[in-house]
Amino acid sequence: MNSFPSPQVDLGESSERSATVLVVDDYRSLCNLIAAMLRPRGYHVLTASSGEEAQALARANAGIDLLLTDIEMPRMRGDELAAWFRVTTPLTRILFMSSQRVVSAPAPVHFLKKPFSGHGLMTKVRDVLNHNSAPFAETAAA
Repeated sequence: MNSFPSPQVDLGESSERSATVLVVDDYRSLCNLIAAMLRPRGYHVLTASSGEEAQALARANAGIDLLLTDIEMPRMRGDELAAWFRVTTPLTRILFMSSQRVVSAPAPVHFLKKPFSGHGLMTKVRDVLNHNSAPFAETAAA
């Protein structure tokens, strides 16, 4: 995980609007690092270390704008979690992250390749929230 930037890295302009982002990764430290990068930009961030925990947070917190989830997780994969979100909260945008390239998916997806830079994370999150990025667009360390 040393290839990820520190939370103090300059991430560009602040978010123009507040959005709620649910970050899901089985590595809690990565969730916390991503949250530390997003919060100063004006995002409200929730973190979960499993799909089941993410579902519970989604039930308790209306208005999740973006699900940022790892694909490979124990018990419930990120694509299974995304399918649940598409049914229960269809307006939530979905951004997958993984060290592996997405090979196939049931619907067009947005993808962020690990490891990524703070700038790459911010750019992709803003683009997905604003519908400016193409599905399967890959962003890596910048």
